[in-house]
Amino acid sequence: MVTGLCSTGTNTSLHWRYPHLNERVVTWTTFNSTPQSKVHFGRMLSDHHDTPHIAIGSYEIFTDGGNEKRSMFIHRVYLRELEPDTLYWYRCGSSKGWS
Repeated sequence: MVTGLCSTGTNTSLHWRYPHLNERVVTWTTFNSTPQSKVHFGRMLSDHHDTPHIAIGSYEIFTDGGNEKRSMFIHRVYLRELEPDTLYWYRCGSSKGWS
């Protein structure tokens, strides 16, 4: 199980995908460009949080087909080698802002 929250301060939506038992894909959108798509994560232990791991992904620009032609950045990061039945914390973002 992975737990956490990407706040609306820098991220507009969040989506999880589960391609394999030990892998998760985190996808979120922002309206501003960022230098990187990054997730810090680690195991939640009973008395403290594990040392953070860093996963770096990519982003692509999407422009909607409506009248406003709004552009947004779709970020995608893969979290790999996760342990089954383990609770994780995470935050997503970049040096411009974190969840």
